[in-house]
Amino acid sequence: MNLVHGDIAEVVMRERPDAVVHAANAVGWMGGWVGKYVRMRGVAESLHYATKGRLEPVVKRECRRVQARPGDVVVTTSVPPLPEHCLVLHAVTMMRPGQRAEFKAVARCLVSLRHVVEEQEIRHMVMPLLGTGTGRLPREVVYAALSEWEHTLPRETLVQVVTL
Repeated sequence: MNLVHGDIAEVVMRERPDAVVHAANAVGWMGGWVGKYVRMRGVAESLHYATKGRLEPVVKRECRRVQARPGDVVVTTSVPPLPEHCLVLHAVTMMRPGQRAEFKAVARCLVSLRHVVEEQEIRHMVMPLLGTGTGRLPREVVYAALSEWEHTLPRETLVQVVTL
């Protein structure tokens, strides 16, 4: 697991991973109308801004279709300008936008993510410390969980954790 400091959308454009993960709400909201034009702090917001709002409707539709709940990982395809082959993995850590995340939801997301990594044969992924931004979970607790989780992934999987 590598730690990378910076904006996750910029890291994705530079590194061109197989997947990018972000902490999500079950509604699929990523920044709304304002977030298309104003760069807001946050991982989902960074992806929303970078895609000029094109990702959010895709996420909302898929979250509704699968009836997303905390602990789920909703998988969507990429939208420009993100790399075409890059899956976007929405790790649902809260029901509604702006809520506090519960660590048990993050832990369930990690189990779900492991399954997606295996099913999709993901070998390189970029992700944040899930639930530590809007969700307000302690960074050190989530980092420890990610460190343990990484050892459950296929050996050849590269995980880059982006911090702001």
